[in-house]
Amino acid sequence: MTKTRDYEAQHPYLRLRTPPPTPPDEICSCSDAPPIKLMTALGENPIHCMRCNLEVSPEDLPLPLNLVDPVADWARVHRALELLWLDSGPYEVWATKERTDPSSPANQRGLLLRSQLDPVRRCYYWLGDIRLTDTTHCPICAKKLTTFEGAKDFLEQLVCHSCSLVFGVSAEGAA
Repeated sequence: MTKTRDYEAQHPYLRLRTPPPTPPDEICSCSDAPPIKLMTALGENPIHCMRCNLEVSPEDLPLPLNLVDPVADWARVHRALELLWLDSGPYEVWATKERTDPSSPANQRGLLLRSQLDPVRRCYYWLGDIRLTDTTHCPICAKKLTTFEGAKDFLEQLVCHSCSLVFGVSAEGAA
């Protein structure tokens, strides 16, 4: 039995508990305030660094207080879509469409929040892995997506600077 499974066996109700804070090594420490992206990644904080992909502490932006609840509410809805997609059951196709279609209600809400975060720090909106959309062009303006310069070597991202969209590129999905 692995160490993790052993711990879970000793704590059978762990998944029903409030998650612990994000560990310090999963918080962005980039010193020059690179752009951010609004994306869910199963944690509570949907604000991530475009360079290192780690969470950006809301206090470090600083996130305006009038955006705290809207960002948290959007993250809750988007995380629900992500969980339905990850379940790979009957909701997977529907959840994929909702997560990748810029005109879906969740994405429209997220794009509005992105525009409100942009004055705080340059902000992009994550539309997922490029394999989910199978495109090399922006789904909003049809301009060719370009590689985001400045990301860590392990993270390739395609962006539309005009629409402030970002897509991840996995090894299997390189465009």
